[in-house]
Amino acid sequence: WKKSRKLSMEEAKRKLKNAKTDFVLLLDDNMYYKSMRYKIVQLAREINAGFVQLYMSADVEDCIRLNSKRSEGAQVPNSAILKMAEHIEPPDSTFESTCTIELGSPPLLQIKRSPVDFTPNENPLNACVRLVLQSLDKPLNNDEVKRHLAKENQAERDREVTAANVV
Repeated sequence: WKKSRKLSMEEAKRKLKNAKTDFVLLLDDNMYYKSMRYKIVQLAREINAGFVQLYMSADVEDCIRLNSKRSEGAQVPNSAILKMAEHIEPPDSTFESTCTIELGSPPLLQIKRSPVDFTPNENPLNACVRLVLQSLDKPLNNDEVKRHLAKENQAERDREVTAANVV
């Protein structure tokens, strides 16, 4: 999966850099570590593009139950679901709070948190589409986001140095 994620990122970068018109690139991935999402944000900044993420919070029991309803070849091992639930880093930082819609577990898909206004009876997917459309005009290039990303980038480098120094 690491190799396929890397290939997907390279293909996304190539397509985005060669785009002649506005379009939406949808990456369907768990990206349970913040560092995984950070790479996408870096790409958006590099090419002056908008960025939106949909975060679906779900109970582990619901995930396991829904997974058991998949066809046998499409099921994910329960151990992988449990590991991901243990290690997931929900969106919480400045750049993520301005571009994240958090949805609750299916089948309800209620909006738990959103940077766009929505009415209580609105279909949550409509709010998601509005946020995506707004992002086309709001690339990740403002000073606040740059400062925050620089701080996170430094923290990531510090973690790498620490990991390299562990005996």
